[in-house]
Amino acid sequence: NLPLKGLPFNAVISAKHSQNKSSNDGLGTNIFNIPNFTLNYSGERNPYKLIPYSGIKPSKFRQKILDQIAISYSTSGNNLINSDRRASLTNSSGFTTLYPDASDSVSLELKSENFSDLLKRNKFYMTHSASIQSNVKIKYFTLTPFFNYSESWYFSRSNFDVNSLDKTISYDNEKGFFRNPRYSSGANLSTTFYNFYTLGKSKKKTVNEDTLVLDRQIKFRQQITPTIGYSSSPQYNVTSDIYEIFVNGNDSLAFNRFFLYNSQPGTSGKSQSINFSLNNIFELKTPISSKKQLDPNYIPVKKEAFKLLQLNATASYNMAADSLKLSNIGWSASNTNLFKGRLGFTVNGSLDPYQYDSIGTVYIRTNEYWVKSNKSLARLSRVQVSSNFRVTADDFKKKKNKSKGSQMADKMGYFYYPNYLDFSMPWTLAVGHTFLWDKVNPNSEIGKTNAFTFSGSLKLSEKWNSDMRVNFDLNKKEFNAPNIGLNRDMHCWVMRLQWTPFDKRGGTQYSFYIGVKADMLKDLKYEKRNSGYDRIRQ
Repeated sequence: NLPLKGLPFNAVISAKHSQNKSSNDGLGTNIFNIPNFTLNYSGERNPYKLIPYSGIKPSKFRQKILDQIAISYSTSGNNLINSDRRASLTNSSGFTTLYPDASDSVSLELKSENFSDLLKRNKFYMTHSASIQSNVKIKYFTLTPFFNYSESWYFSRSNFDVNSLDKTISYDNEKGFFRNPRYSSGANLSTTFYNFYTLGKSKKKTVNEDTLVLDRQIKFRQQITPTIGYSSSPQYNVTSDIYEIFVNGNDSLAFNRFFLYNSQPGTSGKSQSINFSLNNIFELKTPISSKKQLDPNYIPVKKEAFKLLQLNATASYNMAADSLKLSNIGWSASNTNLFKGRLGFTVNGSLDPYQYDSIGTVYIRTNEYWVKSNKSLARLSRVQVSSNFRVTADDFKKKKNKSKGSQMADKMGYFYYPNYLDFSMPWTLAVGHTFLWDKVNPNSEIGKTNAFTFSGSLKLSEKWNSDMRVNFDLNKKEFNAPNIGLNRDMHCWVMRLQWTPFDKRGGTQYSFYIGVKADMLKDLKYEKRNSGYDRIRQ
């Protein structure tokens, strides 16, 4: 990670090598990414803030629009060398691939005589990404226009030739400079307003012949943030620059001209979407206790509100689609900070607004809304409920007002008391539950997942730490692949041992890892693993 002195950029340069010893031909696979680099713009995101005012009062246009502009930019490059044989283009139509070079059909061993063939497989590409957006305040509304642009540079592509008579596909590589641009734009408009509710009444109490009014009201606040947005992007489907298409009778064959790269150009249809979202936050504020309100020495402090619930809903409508323009309606309800963060839950799901029709034994969505033939607006198609309860050793410690001497003793540990050694071992225990219900279409079988997850950790010493995790499937009444881990902090290095006593495939699994902590040297490591799947293959 290199900050470029004097320049508003930050550069990251890395090299990576991955090896898989198992392959169909027994030679294994070696993939080199040498080098990888990323260049990020780290300077002032608003270019207009670099222009001084020169003692002149800025105009409202500059204050509200120009000074709110933010830009970002990054570029990355990757040089890929893969020793594995090149992908076969054989498909369901029975075509066979003819490789441009005989060595392309096999995996290459890391030997000096194969060095030139490995270099022939060298593929270098770059990706540039830039975005610009602004936040414009219009009284009670916030308008956020944006524009995103990305472009990939490739330095070779493939040309295909299909022979329908002998069912073969051949290709050759064309060198050159080939661009693949992508862009999207749009704007979001949002606002926030509040609703307030109260329960209870103020109470009068006479103290020393003085009448005091005690606040006994429970106050609720609802924060509502609706957002409506528009986004647009052109069609990135099959084009002659990215794909070659061949029609053979009823079969249409499309070949990606950049299939030899790990990063291949994506495809998507034209989009002109109107996006909707509605966020609700419900908060609660309880009154201060009567004892404190009656205490003449009590100094009132502002009490923070407690978040009860957060409700969200999202949907979009693609005006450019030829059918099924309305997306599924997503919704969620959550609170992850109950009992000071010990308990949390999340409920989310989706509503399908369209009907289904049967074609033989297959059910497909139709372009007819669900509400047309049913009383409800949409059909519930998925619900997931997740909850988690977590406790630590600190939760069971009694809080006491300690003197300065005892506080110093806690900080210094056993050095404060020469004959005393602190054997405390911090621990954490968590229990989670997940329930998933989904029904793809009105006539499909209901899919259910119902499972508990038990996990915990125990700090054995300053450098040693252990952890455990096990899942229990309530539907099948069985445990699923319990995992026990032991970790050792070795200053600049870290060591991990993971052990699974049993899993669904039978047998035991283990993995051992030792490596450098630093991200720049994360590939300097040693790994050894064994699994039931490896033994089955043997």
